[in-house]
Amino acid sequence: DPLVEGVFQLEQGLFERHWFDERLPLWQQRQILAATGMNRLGLITGWAKLPVGSEKLNEEQAARQKHLLCKPAHWQAAIEELVLVNETISQLRLAWRIKSFPKTMPVSILTADVHDNRLGAGVNRVWRTSQDHLLKTVHQNCFHRRLAGASGRRILTEHPGAVHDMIVKMVNEARLGPKKTVEEKPAPEKETASTVNLGRKAAR
Repeated sequence: DPLVEGVFQLEQGLFERHWFDERLPLWQQRQILAATGMNRLGLITGWAKLPVGSEKLNEEQAARQKHLLCKPAHWQAAIEELVLVNETISQLRLAWRIKSFPKTMPVSILTADVHDNRLGAGVNRVWRTSQDHLLKTVHQNCFHRRLAGASGRRILTEHPGAVHDMIVKMVNEARLGPKKTVEEKPAPEKETASTVNLGRKAAR
């Protein structure tokens, strides 16, 4: 997630209102439903759906999603991340001051046109602005690919091929290493009669 300093001030605090007035109450509600057993009951009866589409998950992955959906401690950890987001951004700012991101480290970034198709155009616009800021300031020399028409929150499930290709590219580059340039040395000059005589005179 491209959470950078200043993202909550963009467009008169549009993303801040989305973060604290929409996302945080929704996750708090899910924690209460998990603590009271309503999420488990919903999964049994079928009225509750998994956060990630179950049709794209295997049996083991779907079971893990159901377990986390019914676990209050899981939602508590997520809620704390939302509430303490300003502290997270402050820690990132301090980390960049102590040591900047190494420019020699290869970085590949895969982004989408929007953060979430279910959100408004303004929230998605702020999210993309934050992405572009990171690309220009932190990862200037990265390999960047933007998926047209994709949703950032569902890249792993809706575009697994693009993620696979990106990983294969990075692994191949790590194995092959950077391309080395070989300096061409000038060919030795052929000895002529004049150069041989000059050499003999210098030796005398």
